[in-house]
Amino acid sequence: MNLRILPLCCLLAGAAWSSEIAKEDFESGMLGKPLWIGNPHVSVVEGQAVSGTKAARFHFTGKPDPNGDAWAELRFDLGKPYRDLWFAYSLYIPKNYTHRRGANNKFFRLWGTDYGDKEKIGASTWGNNPADGFSRLRCDWDATGGGMGEAGKGHPNFIAAADLGTWMRIMIHCEAATAEVKGTIQIWKNGTLIIDNPNQVALYKESGIHAYKQGYLLGAANSGFAEDTDFYIDDVVFGTTRADVDLPAHPPGGQALPSR
Repeated sequence: MNLRILPLCCLLAGAAWSSEIAKEDFESGMLGKPLWIGNPHVSVVEGQAVSGTKAARFHFTGKPDPNGDAWAELRFDLGKPYRDLWFAYSLYIPKNYTHRRGANNKFFRLWGTDYGDKEKIGASTWGNNPADGFSRLRCDWDATGGGMGEAGKGHPNFIAAADLGTWMRIMIHCEAATAEVKGTIQIWKNGTLIIDNPNQVALYKESGIHAYKQGYLLGAANSGFAEDTDFYIDDVVFGTTRADVDLPAHPPGGQALPSR
């Protein structure tokens, strides 16, 4: 495992903690606490990685029923709440990926300490319209008081034909709302800002902690998949500034991302 050790940080199993918050390359072969607190249908495997030899595999079991769904998520706990949070990771899109209907598939979620937190935010992929087997990306939050749902700006063709069988570098910036300022969600794909919702997330609740401590990567795929479909995630990093997490877009040819 690639550990970065800075003053005032401590080493805990599976991740390096510092001003960076946490960094994980999965080379330990484990998905353990304190960072990872749940991993249904996710395991560390060899042979499909960006750096080193290991990555986290998200296994979505295929179901021929066109109304069937699937699930694989990697849940995390950052140790304490952060109002301004940055995180990034490399995501491999499988060659057999097909978004087979319009239902949403979770991309990420963030909340405070309770999954039922009304300040919870995230993003999901949805089938393109008209349907072509590929996906758009849209942010999610409770914009109307009626519960979590599509909100803010989105991005068409987030997963397109050119992405199949390749790695993409994802970077996400989320800033929780205060009583005076609305929150922010921004998402980059391969170094390009594709979703920009600055000061648009009106989710301040008097009883909330107004910060993010827990969340998950990927999650329930409501569209399901006709056959077994495996995504991979590698080189995850959480921080409080862009400089903590920003790496170049994934280079062609499957080469490793450079170390900082």
